[in-house]
Amino acid sequence: MTIESGNPCIKNHVRQSQTMKSTIFYALTSLFTATPAFAVDVSPGAYIPAPAGKTIAMFYLGGGQASEYHPEEGSDITHDTTLKTESALLRLFYMLDVSETRVQLQVAIPYGSQDLKLNGRKIGSDSGFADPFVAVTAWPINDPKNKRYLGVSGYLFLPLDAYESDHALNMGTNRYSTAGQIGYSEAWGAWRLDVNADVTFYGDNERSTVNHKTLEQEPTYVLQPWFSYTLQNKITTSLGFTKTWGGNSELEGIDTGRRTDSLRARAGIGYWVRPDTQLYAEFARDLEVDGGYKFDGTGFLRLTHVF
Repeated sequence: MTIESGNPCIKNHVRQSQTMKSTIFYALTSLFTATPAFAVDVSPGAYIPAPAGKTIAMFYLGGGQASEYHPEEGSDITHDTTLKTESALLRLFYMLDVSETRVQLQVAIPYGSQDLKLNGRKIGSDSGFADPFVAVTAWPINDPKNKRYLGVSGYLFLPLDAYESDHALNMGTNRYSTAGQIGYSEAWGAWRLDVNADVTFYGDNERSTVNHKTLEQEPTYVLQPWFSYTLQNKITTSLGFTKTWGGNSELEGIDTGRRTDSLRARAGIGYWVRPDTQLYAEFARDLEVDGGYKFDGTGFLRLTHVF
């Protein structure tokens, strides 16, 4: 789970028999199988590198709420349905130069909670640490003079031992995941364009459901553009969106109807309190969802400090 995305690691509603996809989600006696949030949401300016030798700490607090479930096929579930999430995330970065190329090392530890009621039935709740991740970013283009930057990142998500296969919801995913991302940033005066794209690959969860069935998921593809304007080099306002594709999941070869297709609108504002300290707030709302929960709103506050 990532704090930006607001989507929790939720177990999908699956009937363990060959039935129509649309009926899988109505079987209230069936279990949910865990799938991770598509993972690598990027805020404005993320691919503008700090100087070598700097350490950066970021702390996030956020949450979200969904009131609809949209299966890949069949009718949407909107009656008495609520998914609530709360999240915290600590990220640490270190900047260095390797053969004249700027490099960033990152480690992140997420914590959160989730509570789900579906079609009037209380499904469950969970809280605790989600899957931590490590990442490395390199900038083949680092051109402060012309305000142009191109970075390439690799992420590794590590499963936690706290996963419980007999629980309806889990913060962890019980599988390794990897992601590759590319980000480009260019500014013209006070205006800036950020364009980020990534793909996430998922390992198998071989202990999904109480019967330890195998959950498989196809890769997820994400496009995240941002357009920003900076006032007096202190306040930056941003508008963007996130479009995701793919992520179809199967439980023992049966399509769960769960995927990661969505379109999300996003808005952010950042303020540099001091030259080394920034406050940032972001709000997002799902416009379209196919195969998942449609969030009425998600948001977070972030404190950044550069050492």
